[in-house]
Parts: sequence; C-alpha cells; structure tokens
Amino acid sequence: MPTRPFAEVLQSGKFMVTTELNPPKGTTLAPLLAHAEQLRDVVDAFNLTDSHSSRMSMAPLAVARLLVERALEPMLQVTCRDRNRLALQSDLLAASALGVRNLVCMTGDPPGAGDHPDAKPVFDLDVLGLLQAVAALQSGTDLGGQPLQGTPTFCVGAVVNPGAPDRQTELRRMEDKVARGAQFFQTQAVYDPEAFAQFMHEVRHHQVAVLASLIVLRSGGMARRLQASLPGLSIPATVIEELDKAANPAQTGIALAGGIIRDLKELCQGAGRGQPPRPRPFSSRFSLRLPGPSTPFPPGGGRLGWGGEAWPGHATGLHPHPRPPPSRGREKTDRRSS
Repeated sequence: MPTRPFAEVLQSGKFMVTTELNPPKGTTLAPLLAHAEQLRDVVDAFNLTDSHSSRMSMAPLAVARLLVERALEPMLQVTCRDRNRLALQSDLLAASALGVRNLVCMTGDPPGAGDHPDAKPVFDLDVLGLLQAVAALQSGTDLGGQPLQGTPTFCVGAVVNPGAPDRQTELRRMEDKVARGAQFFQTQAVYDPEAFAQFMHEVRHHQVAVLASLIVLRSGGMARRLQASLPGLSIPATVIEELDKAANPAQTGIALAGGIIRDLKELCQGAGRGQPPRPRPFSSRFSLRLPGPSTPFPPGGGRLGWGGEAWPGHATGLHPHPRPPPSRGREKTDRRSS
C-alpha cells in the first residue's frame, strides 16, 4: 500500500513518525530496503542521510529513488559540505525529476570528523543559502536569476537544536530558516520533555511543524558519551541513573524512549528515531515500540543525520568564495545543527 505524501501528512495534524536510513558504504541495498519495507505501515517518511557523520557512503538520491519506486516516502538530506551552488542546484533539479519531493536542508558536518579527514570541504553556501537556492528554484529561476525550463516543488525542512548553548542565536537562526522557506524542523535528540515544552512555547508563533528526534539509549555509558559529544544535548540524571541500575539497560532504554515519545505527542507534531553520531554495526537485538501501533522499529533506521551548522549568524548564507568550516568539529546549532 502506498504511503501518503509527507506534505499531506504534515498538513493533516497527525502525529508523524520518521526514521533515518543510512545508505551503505558499498552497493548492497537489500538490507536497507528490507528495513524500509518492514516499516511501511509505521513510518510516514524515511530520512536518508548524506554521508552521515562525514563517513563516505552511497549518495542518498539513489536510495530515495528506490523508495519512490516502492511507493515509500523519502526525505532527502541535502548538505553543503561537498558541493558548490552549481552542484547543489543540479542535484535538487535531479531529485525533482526522480520524484523526490521532501528535503531536509543543513550545512553538514566538517569532513575532518569522518573517514576521509583530508577531504577538502566546500561550504560554498551555508544552510540559509541552500534554503534560498531551493526557494529560487521553486519560483522558477536559479540563484543567478536565470529562468528554468520546468519548476520543482518540494516540502522543505531544516534542523534545530532546542538545547543549543546559545539559545537566542538558535532561535534567530530558526526564524531565518522559516523566512527562507522551511516548512518543518527536525530537532537534536530530546530527552527532557519539560525543557522541550519551553522551547516549543518560544517557537509557537512560527506555525511550522516540529519533529523531535530521539536516540534510543542502550546504557548509562552511551548516554554520557552522547552528552559529551553533542553540544546542547541534555539527558536528565534520573535517566542515566535508571540505565546504570538496570539489569537489562538496552530494554530499559527502549522503555524510556516509549515514555518520552508519549510525552512528546502532547508537545509537537512528530518524532523521529535517530542513532548516535558514529554509525554502529546492525544488531537485531534492538527495536523501538511506539505508543499506538504495535509494529517495532527495526534497527536499520537511525537518527536524522545531524549536520553541523558550520557558520551560525550569516545574514544570507550566500558566500562569494568558499570559506573553510571551523576546525573544532561538529558545531550543533541545529542536529543532526542549524
């Protein structure tokens, strides 16, 4: 049975469920497609990462097309790390021609944190410039003002970090993204519904959908590592303590995730299952049951590829010349940053 278009679900008011799929490092796609098929009746859209955590993998556009052919709904992550404005606009037109209608725009993680640390970063545009490019294409021109022969239509998303250390800058960046056409937002992982409720109160005037991300914690140690590696991520001490004391921390983590999602259903428009910044081997031991449908998430899904917003604060996002990203790694002002 075909899944409903994501944009239609977005407008319906339904609490949406997404999950991340990481394209393989190689050409073997059968496991990924099997995971997606298993989730057909549970997940509203599949977030396809763009070389997640700067680890080289198959281009997500190929996977997106395969999902479209199977009547599944892909969300194509588009990052600025590896392509200049010419390549980004070309890829966006190609995505439209291949039937891909949903985008998640982000700056991207600097390549120094990945498996090709000597790769040259591009960052010709940041996320604001990328959103500007999408808006231009949808209006019938390229960034240079030249007319198109045929105009794409996208449902455009971006990312936001509710726990960003510089809260005011993050809120301002979110406002800038809305002004440039972002229709929905996916967040950094959320573990404190009370703090998240305050964030949602502060951004309610934007009237855009917010989908909260959640990484299933498998141990107290994993929780501590995530807090240390993801700026702005807050995991309550009570959660870590419960994981530390559990006889089966993995199962406890699943139960905690279910409780958090139940709380989030009252606060936002959806939730997305994510995964840690550094990919881990597939394990059939872990699944996540959401409130409502009884079908579990298989472990092939992941988090919304949280791409670092490398240059917070740029007014337009359009740079006349490429500028190098910060050398200090992933700067999360939106997640997967801003």
